[in-house]
Amino acid sequence: MKTLFFSLVSFSMLLIGCSHDFEEPLPARPDMPVAQSRTSVVPIEEALGELDAVLNAIAQDTRSNGAFDCTRSIGEIQVSGGALATRSGENDLPDTMAYVVNFTDGRGFAVLGAQRTLEPVYAITESGSFDAAKLDEAIARAEKRRQLPTPDTRADEADARPLTDIGTDFAYELLAEAMVAQPRIVGPEILEETHGDWIPDKMSTIGPLVKVKWSNGYPFNMSTPITDNGKNCSLNISSVIIAQMMSCTRKPNYAPSAEGSYAWNLFTNISNYMTLANYTYTNYSKNVSALDQSRTKMLANFLAYLDVCFQTKYDTSTGKGSAPVGYIVNGLKNLDPVYYANAKLVNLANSTIKQLYQSLDQQKPVFTMGSVGSLFTTVWVTDGYVKCSRKVTQKVLYPSTGQTSINHFEEQNRMLHLNWGQHGIYDGYYIERIFDYSKRQYTDDVIDANIPERDEQYPDWGINAFNDSNKMILY
Repeated sequence: MKTLFFSLVSFSMLLIGCSHDFEEPLPARPDMPVAQSRTSVVPIEEALGELDAVLNAIAQDTRSNGAFDCTRSIGEIQVSGGALATRSGENDLPDTMAYVVNFTDGRGFAVLGAQRTLEPVYAITESGSFDAAKLDEAIARAEKRRQLPTPDTRADEADARPLTDIGTDFAYELLAEAMVAQPRIVGPEILEETHGDWIPDKMSTIGPLVKVKWSNGYPFNMSTPITDNGKNCSLNISSVIIAQMMSCTRKPNYAPSAEGSYAWNLFTNISNYMTLANYTYTNYSKNVSALDQSRTKMLANFLAYLDVCFQTKYDTSTGKGSAPVGYIVNGLKNLDPVYYANAKLVNLANSTIKQLYQSLDQQKPVFTMGSVGSLFTTVWVTDGYVKCSRKVTQKVLYPSTGQTSINHFEEQNRMLHLNWGQHGIYDGYYIERIFDYSKRQYTDDVIDANIPERDEQYPDWGINAFNDSNKMILY
């Protein structure tokens, strides 16, 4: 039978004894980093350091009896927290509350606190595995019980029972009850914090997958309806984003249009990384060959065909067009019923961002959309990422002792590559959680040299990609 041991304030400390000889050693305890970018989240490196320290202490006490052998390696680390409950709007539990560490070959797991106000280690086992999703659900239930006028006492009653009588399923409830209780540990206070620039790790880069820089204006809108003043309407920007996405996936096998189907390689030189400067209103006619102009017309026909597939509605008085995102999902399925058979609209949040990276790892760019309140909505294609890090220095006050210390650590993150479908403007790398035109970290090499920033046309709206209105199309 699997044995569970918990380290909770209300329990005596019970932990398994084992020889601490890991196949993949856990990292040593870091130099007391206390926060990651001014948050209360414990960095995973620090949490693993706490686990390492506990196991070392156990090994020193029990190594002589040889009762257990913990020679094992980490199989996976999952994040658990209040994301499920938070979406209901009834509480403000953090999404990151615990790290669930499952060891390989079913040789046990550990549950570690991921908030400064929580215990460092909640559970360690010698066998079995733990499901972070089930802990999410238990945390949501525990928070609802905590808000009841008459608190639920089941967990208190369970405290007095042997753990073998509680059962594995109730262990989720027991841990959740402990995590949503009032904080027991007073965390340190950050007095000052400085950090260096984000440095990309060029050895861990995916993309950019999309190699073209198209837009919704001239010459790409040559096949849209005519406005009241005799000009072509601007393309529905969603059609531009999907077209750029398809230029990478090359699905369907040919680019369709009302005039016929075109091979994708006809479009590879049209406003790509090196030629986009030629595809402006003033440069197009004189700098683009007759052959490429004919191919640009084919591309315009294809873009107009996407408008039809997505049931775009144009207003000839304003020259703008739009289509509901649900129509875009259905349009993808109609364009290629096999490749896009599983296309679906997904909320972009902490709990689903893993799916975004999985898609990019599979060489699939992702149609993404975000908004600023109810006033402005835009779309873009997320087509790559790179891991990055920066140096952080903190001056920290520890209230319990009144002492201060200077701590140094390295913060890890990822930058996503975004293509906004605006002829290269604002394309580049953005920190994972910050989708804001004004906060681009790195530009594409040729963009700023060839395309001036046009702030009067594209002001720096802040776009927060982690709220209820942000979505992505996975396929």
